[in-house]
Amino acid sequence: MEKKRLTEKKRYTKKEKVIATVVSTAIATIPFFIGMPTYEVAANGSEAPTQTPIPTQTPIPVHVQDLVIPQNGSSSIINLRTLYNLSKYSTFSVTNGTNPSASIETNFLEKGFLKVKGGVETGKASFTVTIEDDGVMSQDLINVAVVPAESTGKINIGNLVTYMTGHSEDFTTAAHIKQLLTGISPSVLDENSVEGATNLLIKPFSNFTLNKNSEFSINSVIDVYEYFKQRHVEDRLTFYVFSSNPNIVDIYNDGGWYVRTSTLAGDADITVVAVNDSGDMGYDTFRATVLAENQPPVIGKSVYNKYHISPGGFYVLDLNQYFTDSLGEHLNFEVIGTSVSAISGSKLYLSSGMTDIVGVKATDTANHVVSQQFTVIGSTYNPFSVHELFVGSTLELNLTNAFETTAPLNYSFDFVDGVDNNTVTVSKEVYNSQNYLKLSNIVNYPSSSSNLKINAVNPTTNEVFINDLFMYQTFFGGSFDIESIFPKENGKEQYIQVFSSNPDMPIMKDGTYYYINSSGTTTITVDVDHGKKILTIPYTRPMIP
Repeated sequence: MEKKRLTEKKRYTKKEKVIATVVSTAIATIPFFIGMPTYEVAANGSEAPTQTPIPTQTPIPVHVQDLVIPQNGSSSIINLRTLYNLSKYSTFSVTNGTNPSASIETNFLEKGFLKVKGGVETGKASFTVTIEDDGVMSQDLINVAVVPAESTGKINIGNLVTYMTGHSEDFTTAAHIKQLLTGISPSVLDENSVEGATNLLIKPFSNFTLNKNSEFSINSVIDVYEYFKQRHVEDRLTFYVFSSNPNIVDIYNDGGWYVRTSTLAGDADITVVAVNDSGDMGYDTFRATVLAENQPPVIGKSVYNKYHISPGGFYVLDLNQYFTDSLGEHLNFEVIGTSVSAISGSKLYLSSGMTDIVGVKATDTANHVVSQQFTVIGSTYNPFSVHELFVGSTLELNLTNAFETTAPLNYSFDFVDGVDNNTVTVSKEVYNSQNYLKLSNIVNYPSSSSNLKINAVNPTTNEVFINDLFMYQTFFGGSFDIESIFPKENGKEQYIQVFSSNPDMPIMKDGTYYYINSSGTTTITVDVDHGKKILTIPYTRPMIP
């Protein structure tokens, strides 16, 4: 027996070849524009555009062209208000909106959009859309052909030829075939554009997984402006959101778009439509899956067991780093143990007086809760406090004995809110096994001031000591008040030593004030409590006439 070759091609009948030729020609020249002239095919194969006549009695300037959509698929979305040039107050309704072959999705129609869904059966369907705008009633007849589709939801041209051959009564002339093909929805060709509308979509949405019984604002999870472009800054975008299965994922608007899932697990297709003030439109659809078993939030970074905060200081925790939601849902945060409002957005602000706090908890949109425990201890004093820094000077502060422990500590330094400060260089130095904070390259800008967070962590006990060093920069004029640049700690007396590197420029003292009267160049060194704090100031005083 002769074996058939795997590459053997199907042989078309003469009738199929004629249809296939017309289909191929039509596919290459599909206009994809509503209201574009339809075409008559002359005997010699040339095409002459002829405008479809519109009855003068109808106020509709253009009609929705006949649509072709795949079985179990859907058409592109058409902005009816832009198409018909209607006001934003216009309303729409449909007669015979459901058919075994196709149906109009009424939730889209209520917002002024036309989206037709293909049914389980192939065939034709017609719908009458009634429009009311400013007291004027109009109607438009929409014809839809539902044809076989692949499992991908796309139309296979070869199968379409076979289908048209088997339904020759519907496609008796080349003109009928052309009219059918010009109505193929762009979504069938895997495009995101609409007849008569400009595509505003920048990038597609990702699919989402949700918990049951959750409710949240879409803007808390997705910045929709990242997905659609604005032609101009003043070009406002209006958004519409639709769900294919409200029993699983319901969408509603309450001053913003919200998602609400039910007790049921399953899938829903969510479509986001953006329309600008010019009527241009873009949209995308993604799949939302509601899990059978809810997933609670999870702990990210661990908090410290204890936060020692100096008087007047504070510490900020970005709770999004300490709690995460595997589904990307919005989390609500709340402190435990006090009614003090210490949270703004995802930021928790701790201060030395908030000793009632015993932790913080995170709640997802399905009311699942996770928490982390900690305590706040108000330190009795700040070993750094406020310092006046002279331009060009260097200040070194001993860290080893500055905190309420003798245990080895890990140090970190951050300017408030993480903003880099270019008026001072911060580093850590080690002298004689002692850790020092070094502030150098000090420059001055008008009203220059800084707030440096000095954090020391005890890794053994998992507690952190938090101190604020408030600094303001000024120029050195040859004198200083020692209590201004080195305030007393808890009223304790300090052992002060002041030196000049130039013996011809000695340091003079008057109470708490130190000054130099001589001319020349020197380096002044101020030592507090035998190396606890060391300040060096380069100084040049010109000759006095």
